[in-house]
Amino acid sequence: MNYSQALKKLKESGRCSCPNCVIIELSREDGVKKEVKFWKDLSKNLPLSFMRRVESTFDPGWPDVHYSHEGNMGWLELKAEHKFPNQIDFQPAQPLWLTKYWASGGNCYILLKVIDENKVYVWAGKDAMKLDAKGGTHAVEPMLEINCSARGWKELYDMFGLLTPRYPTRNLRIV
Repeated sequence: MNYSQALKKLKESGRCSCPNCVIIELSREDGVKKEVKFWKDLSKNLPLSFMRRVESTFDPGWPDVHYSHEGNMGWLELKAEHKFPNQIDFQPAQPLWLTKYWASGGNCYILLKVIDENKVYVWAGKDAMKLDAKGGTHAVEPMLEINCSARGWKELYDMFGLLTPRYPTRNLRIV
């Protein structure tokens, strides 16, 4: 999508079409393309029992992928950036959704593919609000970091095999 196409799209949808909003729309479009490529890599290289990409327009913050594997099920929020970011670029409702879902006993994870490094970083959903803050990706240690190679994808697959059922967190304070 080029500048004039983004401008036209914003005008047709009745949204603000100032130069700043057009630039934001262009960067959002690029982010979606990177995430779609990441999804294709993930679905090809991570043979979980069940994994489906979900496009939700009815609930803001809903994660990208639902999975079920060896008795465990949950959600994956996919992110893709060229360079390792200072913070995760979530949609506004995503950090709270992930944190609340984790607190309720559900499994949810944030997977960040850093394209230039050819690596995937994995964090638990409970860390979403910290990762959303400036410097968050440097402040919160990922639970797993893999190279996008056959060995790395196997490590990620093994992580899902080692998960045990979770139960609601009673004392998790959601700010």
